[in-house]
Amino acid sequence: MVLKTRGSATLDKAQRRLANLKSIDKKLNLGNIKTYTQLIETTCDALDAHDTLVSHIDASRRRLTELEKYLSAVSERMLMGVAAKYGRTSIQYGKAGY
Repeated sequence: MVLKTRGSATLDKAQRRLANLKSIDKKLNLGNIKTYTQLIETTCDALDAHDTLVSHIDASRRRLTELEKYLSAVSERMLMGVAAKYGRTSIQYGKAGY
């Protein structure tokens, strides 16, 4: 399962709204434009951080999967080494596991 980065319709809408508010009048003062702008920036930063974490998790998962494949192959070769030295019906082969 691959985690997907995400967008934010709410953030997109807020950014468009802020641009539209500024287009009405650059000096428009509704009493909280600065707070609104800061909240948009904070939300944008949080979304970026989230997407970065998702990317790191996905890379970590891929690395772990590759390591597991490699470990499985080496484990199989180790067992084959015991089989070559002692035989598949030996006690040693049984100890090594099938």
